Amino acid sequence: MLYTSIVVITIHDRDGNHLQAMLWRVRTLRRLLNTPVPWQSMARYYPRLVDIVDRAAELEKLPSETIIERIIQMYRRYIAEWDDIQPIIERGLLQDEELRAAT
Repeated sequence: MLYTSIVVITIHDRDGNHLQAMLWRVRTLRRLLNTPVPWQSMARYYPRLVDIVDRAAELEKLPSETIIERIIQMYRRYIAEWDDIQPIIERGLLQDEELRAAT
């Protein structure tokens, strides 16, 4: 599917804390998608999304509105999936840190 290749949001994780980078990403997406106009919020924060929608609509021969809705749905699923897995990842990272501290 087209959307598996859309990786729009890049976080420059300079300090190596990948968990914090992911949490920041989820918080940002949640904030943008919980506005009265989620697409406008997303497009303002991530302007490259507008170009992606235009290109995807042309490539897929679909209306821009359909692509926009699919992108919004994709990021909502991303947030929901992250909410499901976050506690497991945090436990795993904590255990790794505890093991390193003990050695």
